[in-house]
Amino acid sequence: METLAGLLAQHRLVGEKVAFGAFEPDQWVSEFLAFQRRYFPAAAYILAFRNPRDAILSSATTWGVQELTPWARSYIEATRGLIRLRRDFPRTVPVFLETIEPATVLAIERCLDYPMPQFSALMFSRVASPPDPGRIQPSCARL
Repeated sequence: METLAGLLAQHRLVGEKVAFGAFEPDQWVSEFLAFQRRYFPAAAYILAFRNPRDAILSSATTWGVQELTPWARSYIEATRGLIRLRRDFPRTVPVFLETIEPATVLAIERCLDYPMPQFSALMFSRVASPPDPGRIQPSCARL
């Protein structure tokens, strides 16, 4: 809390990435939302959704996980939390990571009421990731 207050004293916009992954259904997400409502009721949020297939299967391809049911449940709980965040905080922009385009960046800039030309340049200067994990070279798949 003190870190955010210090940063807000120096910068107009302050934020961080928070990855949702529920180890107990709904508990961590509910605590996070209660904290945000208490301390940052007017905050704007960028909700980054990842498609379910890639999100769930990444644990198998990255770490060799065989039992994907807990990963699927975690994904569902995290998505529910993001949906509740969207409902409870009207200044949010949902973003689907696989389909970010210039219009998406414009929507984020409008939500924040702040232009971000460096963000746009960063997002669109990279080569797109292959849509199929099977197209990744085996030597790179475990990095």
